[in-house]
Amino acid sequence: MPVCKLCRQDVPKLVKSHIIPKSMYGFRHLNGDKGPTKLVPISNDLRGMRPKRIPSGLYERILCHKCEEITSKFDSYAYDVLYRRTKIPIKNKIYPVGYIIRGVNVYNMLLFFASLLLRMSFSHSAAFGNVNLGIYEDRYRRSLLDGNIDYLGGMDGFISFYDNNLSATFMNPYKSRIFNIMHYSISIFNYAFDIKVSDNQEYPKYLKVLNIGSMEDNLILIKRDLYNNKNFQIIAQKIKGGISV
Repeated sequence: MPVCKLCRQDVPKLVKSHIIPKSMYGFRHLNGDKGPTKLVPISNDLRGMRPKRIPSGLYERILCHKCEEITSKFDSYAYDVLYRRTKIPIKNKIYPVGYIIRGVNVYNMLLFFASLLLRMSFSHSAAFGNVNLGIYEDRYRRSLLDGNIDYLGGMDGFISFYDNNLSATFMNPYKSRIFNIMHYSISIFNYAFDIKVSDNQEYPKYLKVLNIGSMEDNLILIKRDLYNNKNFQIIAQKIKGGISV
């Protein structure tokens, strides 16, 4: 019998699980973008890999029906927060430098990120080969199965939002160090998530107001400029170099 990657139980069958939440692809189509999604590799060990067409996202049979329902619950919550709720500008004089979304259960957002990282870790796709949670895998599994954020330990991070239209591109996750703290960086369409997976290291005090867990009811989005971001410059170089997508 197959074994579910999340609950690790023998089950009659595994269901198709989207590694990147399916709802985020639906948001693209609502905005009139009906073309295939393109996965653009940016980490050093995948730079020889061509951008890949993904008509309906990457999915694999890794979860049982019950565990798929658990992850889907947090996917739906994150989609509602990030794509449906009002973003209130935080302005520097007249230009927005960020946004605030009010009335957010940040614990559900952290559980969403645990679910996202776990699915990437479970995946057999080379696109997610950089994600290896090590000792954190069991803890994140328990947090989802028990609905208990205590197992997440020091998970935190930052969410950035691009006003620019990113079309249908997302990039493979990769490890990064922000303030010398280990993170996984994930870019999905108009969002970039930098998720901290270290327990023992703290952010500088002046930045704590920006991180995901800083305020119980509000979520801060840092505004980024697409054209000055090095990751997207890599995309431009690939396409300019004549790589077929």
